Amino acid sequence: MKFAIITGAGTGIGKAIAHRLLDGDCEILGIGRRIVELREMQKIDPQKISVIAADLSKVDGRKRVVNYVRSKGKQINFLVHNAGVLAPTGKITEVASRAFKNNLAINLEAPLFLTRELLPKMITGGRILHISSGAAHSVIPGWGAYCIAKAALFMLYQVLKEELVGSNVIVGSFSPGIVDTPMQEMIRSLSKENFPQVELFRSFKEKGKLSSPEKIADCINWLLRKATASEFGEKDWSAKEIFAFLEKND
Repeated sequence: MKFAIITGAGTGIGKAIAHRLLDGDCEILGIGRRIVELREMQKIDPQKISVIAADLSKVDGRKRVVNYVRSKGKQINFLVHNAGVLAPTGKITEVASRAFKNNLAINLEAPLFLTRELLPKMITGGRILHISSGAAHSVIPGWGAYCIAKAALFMLYQVLKEELVGSNVIVGSFSPGIVDTPMQEMIRSLSKENFPQVELFRSFKEKGKLSSPEKIADCINWLLRKATASEFGEKDWSAKEIFAFLEKND
């Protein structure tokens, strides 16, 4: 039985990943901040899904996860860093320092330090996946904090990929694109002052241009289970690239 840890598992992409991985021989540890959402996600298979409510931006939150893995004697096949936060929005010169630090703590520090603590529990051939964003590579006005954090996360992927050569653990990166999740719902509620492109993002929803979390979970399932080791760690994969590959090889 394989064992997967998914952060941000209560809703959206994280929830869909958990349910998709259940299709195979896999146990899931879902992590999130809100226990009610995690319990709802767990209902699909309480025997195979365990949940922990923890704030991974905090040392104590990460310790809860590490202690659980150690206490259960688990070896990790897949570690998916999906949890993320967009806020604060607005000009980077105007955002509150505390909010900016919180963004980095969730989007960058949590994946870094959780990976570091869990590496000894990864199996040979284990896969660590960063959920990236187009914001890692392009400036989006009003999303300065998020762009900076995701760019740093992409560099973390590159650093880990280099440092873990020969360790039998591989690191990958995946950018899902625009997906119909609670984060997108929050984005559509932003003011034009804080997010000048808000009308464009509202139109994506109105015109049905958002991918479903389930389709994105199919992409992630391919990366974790079917991609070769070299394919997995090759680059920051986009959903569009994987959709095309899966369609061609269906």
